[in-house]
Amino acid sequence: MRNPVRTDIILPGVDGYARIRAIRERAGFATLPIIAVAANAVAEVRDKCLKSAVGDDLLSLSQPIDNDQLASAIAAGWRGDHDSRTLRRNHLATWALVSRRAIRTGELQRRSRRGLPTGNKVKPESLTRRGANIAVTAKILIVDDTPANLVAMRQSLACSGAQLFEAATGRQALALCRDHDFALILLDVNVPDMDGFEVAGLIGETEHLRDTPIIFVTAASADDMNQLKGYRSGAVDYIARPINDVILQSKVKVFLELYGARAKLQHALADLAERNQQLTREVAERERVEAVVRHQATHDPLTDLPNRTLFHDRLRGAIQRADRHQNRFALAYLDIDDFKEVNDSHGHAAGDMLLQEIAARLSSQLRANDTVARLGGDEFALILEEIESSQAALKLCEKVSALLAEPYRLHVGDKIITAHVGASIGIVPYLPTGRADTDEKLMHGADDAMYEAKRTGKNRCVLAD
Repeated sequence: MRNPVRTDIILPGVDGYARIRAIRERAGFATLPIIAVAANAVAEVRDKCLKSAVGDDLLSLSQPIDNDQLASAIAAGWRGDHDSRTLRRNHLATWALVSRRAIRTGELQRRSRRGLPTGNKVKPESLTRRGANIAVTAKILIVDDTPANLVAMRQSLACSGAQLFEAATGRQALALCRDHDFALILLDVNVPDMDGFEVAGLIGETEHLRDTPIIFVTAASADDMNQLKGYRSGAVDYIARPINDVILQSKVKVFLELYGARAKLQHALADLAERNQQLTREVAERERVEAVVRHQATHDPLTDLPNRTLFHDRLRGAIQRADRHQNRFALAYLDIDDFKEVNDSHGHAAGDMLLQEIAARLSSQLRANDTVARLGGDEFALILEEIESSQAALKLCEKVSALLAEPYRLHVGDKIITAHVGASIGIVPYLPTGRADTDEKLMHGADDAMYEAKRTGKNRCVLAD
């Protein structure tokens, strides 16, 4: 007898039933034993096979093929004068082929469970997401518990350029989804341990997986209700078995192109976000530098008090507010008595430290809306806002004078120096005149009153007439 022929009923681009009929019609092959393999060897499939075989020397087996099942079928499936021993001996080559395929299938399943790729590793530019120094190939997950279906899909997608991963159960699929970013999932509706709808639902509930497209693969024609259930579970499309390679490859190509476009967009957005952050840092640094420059331009570098420029600006502002709201304020000029003796006796370092201590005492004594400015050397100016009367301004300056007259303990190097100074203060209240040179008149009046205080004994306050 001839060796039997084993053929799948569903082959890419080939009608398995027509193939059986073609074998039978060839001369000398009318009684050739044929083993027909299908995903579901139901009665309808068996009937079609027998009608195509033009005889009854045909067996139909369900996938996945069990080795013992195949051996028993070969041994007992034919009538006639062929015993089991002869069949086993004559079909040793066929049995070895089946065994090698079973071993290969088992290896693929083990690699899938471990999350290892099983398909093509080509990385074409259109399917590769590139970062600064890395390239990531698009990945496709095939979920099916039938080895023959996995082999068929693997062969059909071998030229897709994507990296193929396989899972035989829903749990394996979910585990792979946690570890990989898939461009597409081809999901069999009838997978073990949980159906495809449940797997798709769980994928859709996971934040980083919900945008992964899922195509359901089903052996039976899906009615409208099942399709609607699939779409509600998160599927974007259906493919029915037997799978047409052209249709499958076309659909996969579209989703791979979408994945590539999305990856490019995400990379561009990441670059844009990084550039925006860089610009934000640059703007913040520029604003900080500009603020430092503005501060340095308007403040005394030694005491950090407003300098003469900012003082003039503050004085003009006080005049405008007083004219607008009918408020009163006073201007005071202050000169430190005996400062030169401290500076000459103990050095410039002691003099600088003394000026800093005087500035700190002045700032602590006055209110937040008042202005303390250093005009240069040992001269200071005070703008006393919202003063009720000239006498109120005089009393406030007398308190300042008494505070400045208290001893100063200066830490200069490894020495502690005690310094004694006083302050001569000239005060002039603001009287609205409507003249453009009001600020200059105020400064001249305060300066004259200050020198009057120095001429009449120092360390005192004089109120201008």
